[in-house]
Amino acid sequence: MAGLLIQAVGTAALVGLSATPSTLAVFLAGTAVAGFGHITSVVSFRSVAASGLPDQEQGLAAGMATTAQQVGAALGVAIFVAVSAVGDDGLRRAGADAAQAQVGGTRDAVIVGAALLAVAALVAALTLPRPGATLPRSGAAEERAPDQANRHRG
Repeated sequence: MAGLLIQAVGTAALVGLSATPSTLAVFLAGTAVAGFGHITSVVSFRSVAASGLPDQEQGLAAGMATTAQQVGAALGVAIFVAVSAVGDDGLRRAGADAAQAQVGGTRDAVIVGAALLAVAALVAALTLPRPGATLPRSGAAEERAPDQANRHRG
């Protein structure tokens, strides 16, 4: 959850970008903070995805987590490019020059990204168990274990 919030703050800082070279410091600081938050989120996501599972289900959990991450990344890029293009087009129609329109469209995509990160952090805060909390066991893994052991003997 903290990683998502850090990433949201770094992403939101990019709203301050403009079409001038003077915003390079904003870009570098924002992307550094967002990158740190992103890697923190990915490590946490991987840990939570496989936590509490029996050893024989760890690979499946890792595969499902990787698939979800890749699909999410592909959809995210498509959505942000579309938002940016719509914003860019609208600003060009309103008379902005190419650089201002491109930065404006990118700013729109950054705002959407920061908002989605904040929502993801809120969802994580409301749904993930607190550290040290005991999770209820369904018993499904324990019930399957003897069946799987018997199949391998036969």
